[in-house]
Amino acid sequence: MTIELGNLAPDFILKSNQNEEVSLSSYRGQKSVILAFFPAAFTGGWAHELTTFRSQFKGFEEADTQVLGISVDSRQSLNQFGSSLGGMPFPLLADFFPHGEVAQMYETLNDESGTARRATFLIDKQGIIRWSKLSGQPDIGELLAMVKEL
Repeated sequence: MTIELGNLAPDFILKSNQNEEVSLSSYRGQKSVILAFFPAAFTGGWAHELTTFRSQFKGFEEADTQVLGISVDSRQSLNQFGSSLGGMPFPLLADFFPHGEVAQMYETLNDESGTARRATFLIDKQGIIRWSKLSGQPDIGELLAMVKEL
């Protein structure tokens, strides 16, 4: 499957840092979803990005949008990472086993390092990919404006 704007987002089920199963399809018809792939827990750039998502979480929530952070780390590592940042109001999902399967579906898996590349996808309530940024930190204000337009 090719990840392109206007395509149906590939579904998945992953364990969260709080040991809950989260599926993309469970939000269909109810909420838009932001998938935020990041290379690894305890990396400086992502820690900043994650806290930026946290600071704008109320705005995403008011726009019926669920933020999901995804890395190839274990659930336990993500739980410690979230705790080290003062907790997160959204799930951090472990794409740990099979290793990087979801990152591979979204064409973000870095074969050399075995980690996900930084990437952000905006998926509407029907499960359609409406926006993506495949490297670097997205402009959270711009992203928030887009979710309010959906």
